[in-house]
Amino acid sequence: MRAAVVGGLIFFHTARIFDPLDFYVKDQPPNLPLTLFVFFAGLWGMPLLFVVSGLGAWYSLRSRTATGFVRERLARLLVPFLVGLLLVVPPQVYYRLRFQGQDPGSYWQFYGDFFQVHPGLKFPWLVRPDDPPDLFEPAHLWFLYFLLAYSLLLLPALLYLRGSGRQLLERLASFCARPWAIFLLALPVAVIEAALGTEESGGWNRYAFIPFLLYGFLFAADLRFGEAIRRHARAGLLVGVPAMLVLLGLGFYVSEVAGRDPAVAHDGWSVLWRFVKGIGAWAWIITIMGAAMSVVRRRASQPTPAVPHH
Repeated sequence: MRAAVVGGLIFFHTARIFDPLDFYVKDQPPNLPLTLFVFFAGLWGMPLLFVVSGLGAWYSLRSRTATGFVRERLARLLVPFLVGLLLVVPPQVYYRLRFQGQDPGSYWQFYGDFFQVHPGLKFPWLVRPDDPPDLFEPAHLWFLYFLLAYSLLLLPALLYLRGSGRQLLERLASFCARPWAIFLLALPVAVIEAALGTEESGGWNRYAFIPFLLYGFLFAADLRFGEAIRRHARAGLLVGVPAMLVLLGLGFYVSEVAGRDPAVAHDGWSVLWRFVKGIGAWAWIITIMGAAMSVVRRRASQPTPAVPHH
């Protein structure tokens, strides 16, 4: 599932060229089918990647101490983030400026300006770009940094759930095994998104990814979570499809008729739009993960062909 989502990001970011939102390079006029694809994939793609990363955190801690877990996270996340920040991101920003008709000067002059930053806390970021030139950004590598920061932030809670908090985990798993109860996990995400508003980080508020990461850890810790997701895969469509229709219709009304941006405005309709967004995202994740689990179960139940002896 991780490979599918990461591979799908290639198509997603290519499609971003043809939607009406700001991006590094744009084509005009916007393409409606690709815009709908971007909207649909953006609804569940990055949240699902955080869920899968939470699954990986459980298995990592199963064979590592807390110190070993921190070292593993730094090696797998911080190192590629820093390498990408030095080698991959600056050319993207440089050619975006040139595409938009600006003159950033020579690349090496721009490269020095890009890293003009100062300490500034906007969790989880610890630095802010100087203004001017206001060039520094992590581009698509924000995911690596967020995953690192949230993994370290949640580490005490993850260790607690693996140890003395096991009883709490089992009670939660028992509750989520009830019919439709697994959908209630959408509420923390929906409340965060509705209250705080959407940001540029993957089309979500940066704090909304914390529950997704924690959910993945819980799913690996107790099989009842996964079984509940598998059983409710089709039910997820009953929630996810209407949520998509509401998001499209309500989003059109708020943006085109009322003249507000539902991602950041705090009027009632915009807050409702973001709340439905959180509900819909979780429903689609249940559908996708549940379908994947059903496929794995069917393959596991098939008899292994006998190997002929010569």
